[in-house]
Amino acid sequence: MATVLNLAVRRLRNERDPVRQTALDALAALPAPLFAASLTGPAGRTGRDDLERLCLDALRARDCSPASRTAVHTLAVTLLNTSTDDEPLALAVRLLEALTAHTGAVAAARLDRALRHGRERAVLDAVRPWLDTAADRGDLAPLLALVESLGNRARRIPEVQDRLDEALRTCPDGSFADLAAAWLTDRATRADRVAVLLEREPSAAGLGPVLDVLAADRTDLLDQALADPPPTGRFPVPGAARALPPFRHADRWLPRQQRAAVRLAETALADPGRPLDQRVRLLRDVAAVPGHGHDLVRRYGGPDGSDGPWADASALAAAAAGDTPDTALRFLADKAGDDDAAAAWAVADRVALRARPGALAAVLSELLTRERGVKVTVRKSAARLAARHLPPADAARLLAGVAFGEAVHPDLRIAIVHLAPALLPAEEAWSLLESAVADGPEGARRAALCDPGAVAPAHRSRYGRLMAGLLETTDELPSHSVFWSLRDWAAYAPAIITKLADMVTDLDSPPGWESARTALLDIAGSDQPHPAGGAAPGSALHHVVARLLARMASGEPEGGDPADPDLPARRRLEQLVGERRTLDHRLYAPLARQLAAEPRLTGLRVFLLVRAVDPDAPEPELTAACRELVAAVADRPVPAGRCADELYQRLRYRNHPLPHPEQTLATIQALAAGGGLAEGLCAAALVAALGPCTGWPGPWKAYVRSLRRHPDTEVREAAYAIDLSGS
Repeated sequence: MATVLNLAVRRLRNERDPVRQTALDALAALPAPLFAASLTGPAGRTGRDDLERLCLDALRARDCSPASRTAVHTLAVTLLNTSTDDEPLALAVRLLEALTAHTGAVAAARLDRALRHGRERAVLDAVRPWLDTAADRGDLAPLLALVESLGNRARRIPEVQDRLDEALRTCPDGSFADLAAAWLTDRATRADRVAVLLEREPSAAGLGPVLDVLAADRTDLLDQALADPPPTGRFPVPGAARALPPFRHADRWLPRQQRAAVRLAETALADPGRPLDQRVRLLRDVAAVPGHGHDLVRRYGGPDGSDGPWADASALAAAAAGDTPDTALRFLADKAGDDDAAAAWAVADRVALRARPGALAAVLSELLTRERGVKVTVRKSAARLAARHLPPADAARLLAGVAFGEAVHPDLRIAIVHLAPALLPAEEAWSLLESAVADGPEGARRAALCDPGAVAPAHRSRYGRLMAGLLETTDELPSHSVFWSLRDWAAYAPAIITKLADMVTDLDSPPGWESARTALLDIAGSDQPHPAGGAAPGSALHHVVARLLARMASGEPEGGDPADPDLPARRRLEQLVGERRTLDHRLYAPLARQLAAEPRLTGLRVFLLVRAVDPDAPEPELTAACRELVAAVADRPVPAGRCADELYQRLRYRNHPLPHPEQTLATIQALAAGGGLAEGLCAAALVAALGPCTGWPGPWKAYVRSLRRHPDTEVREAAYAIDLSGS
């Protein structure tokens, strides 16, 4: 360590600050015991001298940065915490002295969090000259900075407390409040000290730190602070607003003190010069004064609303926080028809949380059933409060009665239907939902939609059957959101899948059948169990395809008349599984096998088989998919060429390597071993598409060269088209 410090002193003296800062940070990051041990005893003399010189050089440099000063401070504190010998302690004190001399102020770092207990005296010894010098010229900032840095430890240092006491006698008005706050921090002594402070300066009773102590500990002296007019003297300074006591301690005051404090608060609330946020906060705080504070809150939240929406909302919040939430409920009812009702109802939930259930139910029932004088937004808020805070059965009974009313606003009915799932299993909630699904309008039907997770497991089956009823509407086209939600409900209500299948197989193309097709395919490709998921025999999708195939087999029109569709069952099959190119991969192979019995659908079957080829699949699965594809186009040169081209186009843009390139190549080689045209073209397409993502290893190149000697001319031409020069 001594060698490193000596090298740093010699090399870094004329370096720029970032270089010195890096070295100082590295030293400060060393383990504290190791660092202190290297500077202890006669052997550490050289290291101590070098460290002191290194830190002083950094502080004296013109470009010394705050980060470098922080590193020096950290080193000094480390020495104070870990050293036991006098020499390292003296070095730490000298570093603190140098740091204070460099900045002209006491370092404001939190020493109470880093300094070892008992070392505060050493810090005070280091900064005492600067405290004395600053006090002589009336600068109290260094003393306050030291007190803040030492935190609670400053209370246990008599010299610091004596300095604060002395400073309070001679300080300017601008520093008095900060010094008083520091002197009155100790709970054990502040009750006696505040009396001494008021004896010296009675007008100090109007300062915030003094008021805090008077309101909490010396209520016998609080009358001085509440006097009107206040005591004359140095405070408050001209132009400053009068400070008010903290109302959270109002339960400790005498009734006359409570009345006086509320009068002062009322005067402050009426002062237009006070910022609005202060007036709002004051109105909420004064509600803590028993009796008198509540009266003031009620006056500001009165029915005339003369003080504006801010007073309404603040009065409500104050009443809710106090012990008069029932009064706030009454105020909510009175404001229900005002133009600024939204401002008052913004805090309605807090009021409802503390109100008596009986009073809350009465007010909400009145607001929801009153024929006139209530804004629609207020009615919707009242419905939400009922669903959230009343017993589910009571809330369902109330809301159902409102929703079934003849003059109910459509928006209110939609809002109530949206709340109904949370009120299950009340029969009134079921009736409300069933009515919305059966009779509409569309907004109410959409409001009944929800995620299965929002319904208790015991009710999901019945709710799923309810959701299936959304597809039975004949007056309007079901929205896409309906089909989107039905995908999640299909696991609980098989009737949903049945209705989707009926819509898809209806060749008259009922409204929304495309969305039904999308929902059906999504359900089949999901992880839902058979028969909802998958395309295996017996599944919902397999049943739909079978119905369309039966329509084809029974004969269908070929569009001879403009009014007749052309091959409607075939076209619907193509739209179902051929036009959509993002089917779940697990569906392609079973769908292709189902179409094998219909030779007129070879093209569609090949389309599916091409997409069933997955190079990432295990070797047996990949081999089976390739052989099934080749068998579909065997002895048909034109479809075989198209099949190979489509296979190449689908796989050529892979951007990730094959998991098992050797097995994939073995599968391709086995595919073309028979020497047929279809096998050779598909093998050439696979090797051309997958070779680049493997990096063209030697075996792959060798296989391309072997394909160029294939007995079929078309296969050789395809192999010659593969460019190996860039590999």
